[in-house]
Amino acid sequence: MTKVKAGRFTVMVHLLPRAPGERTGTVTTVPNHGRTSAKIDLTASVKEEEAADDEEISSPGPEDYGSSDNPEGSFEPPFMLSDRVSLTQAQEMEVREKVEAIKIKSVLPIYVAVINGSNVGSNVRRRHSGMSFYFGMRYVSRYLEKKYVTGHHGKRNVISLVLQREGKSRTWSTEVRRRSDCTMISKGWASFARDNNLRKDDLCLFKLMENEEPLKMMVYIIRREKC
Repeated sequence: MTKVKAGRFTVMVHLLPRAPGERTGTVTTVPNHGRTSAKIDLTASVKEEEAADDEEISSPGPEDYGSSDNPEGSFEPPFMLSDRVSLTQAQEMEVREKVEAIKIKSVLPIYVAVINGSNVGSNVRRRHSGMSFYFGMRYVSRYLEKKYVTGHHGKRNVISLVLQREGKSRTWSTEVRRRSDCTMISKGWASFARDNNLRKDDLCLFKLMENEEPLKMMVYIIRREKC
């Protein structure tokens, strides 16, 4: 790799599957005036299309979940975060534990949101204008828009959404409105937030219930004290 600091070198290593019978590469060290340099003998033969693939691979962090552009494919992320939101280590541990339990009976990813001031009316301006909840655009485009938003109930850009708290029989009827730059729960969200005593920095996990009419989500709440 070029453009590195003087006196140092960086080697990017790309791992390719070895076909049966092929030889592996060898790495040897050679003394060079008190220093040790690496002599690399790559003798494995690689298929042309594999050698051309130099995509850098890294382990996904929480912000990478849902980065696949193929929601209909075989891979489904366990959960997706709100846009431009990251979790602390403690939050991530709690979310992963909860998601593992939820995903036993869920195919679609769980939508995870960190509750903020606009969701619970924690400032004077919001108390007067009302509370709302915004879904991340990635989640909407991959798991809501194609299946539910367009033409749902015959109302353009408005859909009915029923929220139900984990372990509770009561439900809350809400409306989801799609705008040019966002998709939000407006009508009914304030009632849900107040009845469930939502506070800033609580975590809400939304599980989309498949084959439900009207659209329904089960909501799991992780209190901020736990993380």
